[in-house]
Amino acid sequence: MPKFIDLTNKKFNRLTVLKINGKKNNHYEWKCKCCCGNIVIVSGGNLSSGHTNSCGCLQKERAYNYQIKHGMTHTNTYNSWSAMIQRCNNINNISYNNYGGKGIKVCEDWYTDFNSFLKDMGECPRGMSIDRILVSGNYEKNNCKWSTEKEQQNNKTNNVLLLYKGETKTISEWSDKLSIKYTTLYSRLFEYNWSIEKSFSTKVRFRSKN
Repeated sequence: MPKFIDLTNKKFNRLTVLKINGKKNNHYEWKCKCCCGNIVIVSGGNLSSGHTNSCGCLQKERAYNYQIKHGMTHTNTYNSWSAMIQRCNNINNISYNNYGGKGIKVCEDWYTDFNSFLKDMGECPRGMSIDRILVSGNYEKNNCKWSTEKEQQNNKTNNVLLLYKGETKTISEWSDKLSIKYTTLYSRLFEYNWSIEKSFSTKVRFRSKN
């Protein structure tokens, strides 16, 4: 367990620590006030490491400066970069608990410089977004690729893997292989509790609950 260090009244870049806010996953969290006036909750580790240094306003300022320099505002590449940083660093982001809240970080080069991200990843192909190869790993050059929505769904940690005739695949992958709609397979397996053999049969006539 990390040694307790009182951070009250200490300043970390734009954040001033007001008081302790409790403990989460064996890590102390602190209530902080940003120089812009916003109140945020930040883990002690992110404060000490410098990984979180504002309520998000510093990132917005950097983003504005990058918009002027690279001229890629509103492109899929820029939007993917911005969304990636928000879900890893902005505690108020709706996806933070599944990313930053689990310790997933953006590498320093990408976090501080969109152009570095662009150089490593290239422009985002149409219909794709940034994806981590190892889902428990960080956003960095050797662990990221551009993926389609379906590829990202197959890469989620909560995917169900099904073994059938010696092959292990996700529901989405079985859907493609068997030419059975994903929603039909899901309903057969988890709503009707059919066996895998019956669920995967293309001869069974399936009626929805509606």
